[in-house]
Amino acid sequence: MSDDDTERLITSSNKKSTSFDPIPTKLVIECLDVLLPVITKIINLSLESGIFPCVWKEADFQPRLKKQGLEFIICTLRLQLKFGLSGTILKWFTSYLSQRIQRLTVGGVSSDKFNVDFGVPQGSCLGPLLFVLYVSELLELIKRHLPGAYADDTQLYISFRADSRIDQETAVRTVEMCIDDIKRWMLANRLKLNEGKTEVILIGTWQQLEKIDFNDIRVGSNVVTCVENAKNLGC
Repeated sequence: MSDDDTERLITSSNKKSTSFDPIPTKLVIECLDVLLPVITKIINLSLESGIFPCVWKEADFQPRLKKQGLEFIICTLRLQLKFGLSGTILKWFTSYLSQRIQRLTVGGVSSDKFNVDFGVPQGSCLGPLLFVLYVSELLELIKRHLPGAYADDTQLYISFRADSRIDQETAVRTVEMCIDDIKRWMLANRLKLNEGKTEVILIGTWQQLEKIDFNDIRVGSNVVTCVENAKNLGC
């Protein structure tokens, strides 16, 4: 990392500070000429040693319903075995994901700090990337059943002939089998399929849709009825 790289990252980052920040982000930017060499040195020492500073592992969060946590051991093993990371860079990611601390704040009152044994840091720069790497195997699993999918929001796509009863039944059966495999994979990888938020939509001309004989599919233990419109969270 050069000073120019560090300056570009800091000036383009969110200016909002957290309660754990020893120096407000606005002040860091105003004093960047003085602080820049020091910050660059800290970053480079972290990358060279493979150790992520503990003071940067603390988080303050508001309570919100979230998906179950990701186990960092599974994540680092996947980084090593699937993506070929090793040596110092793997050590750095292991350090980044482990021994993290956070506290809960409600109405301005904060709890004691506690260890975070699962998950990638919510709102962090690396969080989305690590999640995509983590669920990469899920996309491969889906492609064994279906030609199209969007892994992050777990969207499945299948096409079939509306005028063929056999094609319709095969499509429904294929999607249901794929969902069953997704549930098993998620259970093994500490994730949860939210059946209550699962939606099914049929897309076609009105002439084609009039030929469709089914109006729902099985999702785990639930039966999900087709909807007329759905929000695409992947866009």
